[in-house]
Amino acid sequence: MFQFPVTSRGDPERRSDQLLLQPILGASAMKQLLLEMNVKFPGGVPTNIEDRNAVINSWDDDESIDGVLDRIDERASHLAKRLEHMIVGYIERQGL
Repeated sequence: MFQFPVTSRGDPERRSDQLLLQPILGASAMKQLLLEMNVKFPGGVPTNIEDRNAVINSWDDDESIDGVLDRIDERASHLAKRLEHMIVGYIERQGL
């Protein structure tokens, strides 16, 4: 569900590059969601999935975290679709 905000669909090392590119692509709202999710990892987002899962498993299993994660996930999905539309439009306008 929240794999996208946590790992940015790939290596955590790519996350900083994605955060730098998003304002250029007009996706500063997505950047904000990524930063909001990253706050859930007080020592920084671990670079391997086992360590990330250990942190995730330490979170309280209640509706409050579920609500936060669901809100981030829903907003991220909406923004990703909007960003995809922007990129496709750019490609079409440039004739690429």
